[in-house]
Amino acid sequence: MLIGGLGKGGRSYYAIDVTDPSAMTSENAVAGKVLWEFPSRSLLPTGSGGTCTTNCIDIGYSYGDPVVVKTARYGWVVVLSSGYNNVDGKGHIFLVNPTNGALIKDISTGTVLSSGMAHPSAYVLDYSDYTADAVYVGDLEGRVWRFPLNNVDTAGNYPAPTIIAKLSLPTVGTTPGTAQPITTQPLIEIDPATRRRYVMVGTGRLLDSTDISDSQQQTFYAIVDGYSDQFSTTALDGDSWPAVRSDFAQVESSDGTIPRKADMKNKAGWAIDLGTTNNVGWRVINSTTAYNGIVGFTSVLPSGDECNPSGTSRVYAVTFSTGSSVLDNQVDYLGLNSVVIDYNFLNINGKVQPVIGDNKGNLDKIGGTFYTSKSRALTWRELSNIH
Repeated sequence: MLIGGLGKGGRSYYAIDVTDPSAMTSENAVAGKVLWEFPSRSLLPTGSGGTCTTNCIDIGYSYGDPVVVKTARYGWVVVLSSGYNNVDGKGHIFLVNPTNGALIKDISTGTVLSSGMAHPSAYVLDYSDYTADAVYVGDLEGRVWRFPLNNVDTAGNYPAPTIIAKLSLPTVGTTPGTAQPITTQPLIEIDPATRRRYVMVGTGRLLDSTDISDSQQQTFYAIVDGYSDQFSTTALDGDSWPAVRSDFAQVESSDGTIPRKADMKNKAGWAIDLGTTNNVGWRVINSTTAYNGIVGFTSVLPSGDECNPSGTSRVYAVTFSTGSSVLDNQVDYLGLNSVVIDYNFLNINGKVQPVIGDNKGNLDKIGGTFYTSKSRALTWRELSNIH
């Protein structure tokens, strides 16, 4: 099954049966393999081009990747988000039946408006079982939401979501700092040493032409949310959720000889400001990756136009626990004269090698001190009669 969205092209998601690729010989043949579309036009609000007026499914532009996970109550589901520019302005997480596209649950942000909740990510503790205990998602107002999936009431309803962070620039006097938009999936990982759960996300946007020259400073954050087997009812610093700018330890720049390191005492996590160049802000607009206690991410300084984007990139590799760089010579980042669009850690014969790919089709290795660990099987079973 192939599940995808329409981006700026529409307000729905689709599922296609791709069991037999050889059968997809024409557009009509592919159309015959469509399993479902969510929502149908009859369930989409009239303000979004649908015909629905009551009990509608309010989805905006479907930019986010579908997330397929198992839930303790409803089994396997497809997690979809309300996306950009939906009608009611609230954030929604939809749990959808993967077989027929039927709505199982619509979990909303309630009375809180949440513009642009587009890129959900599920946390799965045990990949031999694949059951998710929560979905995390950011929005354009700098909020990081946690939707718990590990508990339901007698009616089968989930608890209300929690805003675990409100990300913004520093407050100046009595003026609140400007919100930092989130347009990528949060990455949820466990520190192998402490077993703490880190929700890591960068801020910034590149959705239209006005974003290219945006001067706002953006930041990469690591938010501590409990431990591997349970999320937390309060921030790590003891304050109630959401964590705000002052709750994070600022990772100071390195001079190349002394590694930068955040002082995590009484802090909810750490933050790395990405800076500006020529009054244009660096921002995170691509996926984040991780391996064995190290998170890799890139920031981009865009140029050109929205139809032919270009620019430069900075490549980071830092530890979960303190934000310390593990790159060669302890530099803060590596600079590239291209836009990095893919970043992965590869484990080749026990040796870790980060590799990046850019918009020009180049592949490059990254040098640094990357920890290795022995592979551990999650589960196994005997396979027979394989054809």
